[in-house]
Amino acid sequence: MKTLKLIGLGNDEFNKRSFFILEQSELFQKYFNEILEKIKIKDMIYDEQLPIKSRVNEIDHFKNEDYDIDVIYTKEKIMLIVRSKQENLERFKSLILAYSTMEK
Repeated sequence: MKTLKLIGLGNDEFNKRSFFILEQSELFQKYFNEILEKIKIKDMIYDEQLPIKSRVNEIDHFKNEDYDIDVIYTKEKIMLIVRSKQENLERFKSLILAYSTMEK
């Protein structure tokens, strides 16, 4: 399986917010939709006809009772900011890591 390139990740000091920085990739669309489904967010992130590379300086927002997620698109990177309880943040992190490889 091809993976996303994870550039960085971290948490705030209160363990209520995590961030993930990924390299811009067309794979993000498919994999992030799968993650949204697994955490029971009904909205899907994209229309298959809209290339991810065309999304620059845009923000998407997704929310359910357990997660509050911002997706920020730049020319070269995609940044995720995830707010939730610590146990949910750990679950989300494990899902991101399942679809990505840490850049060296």
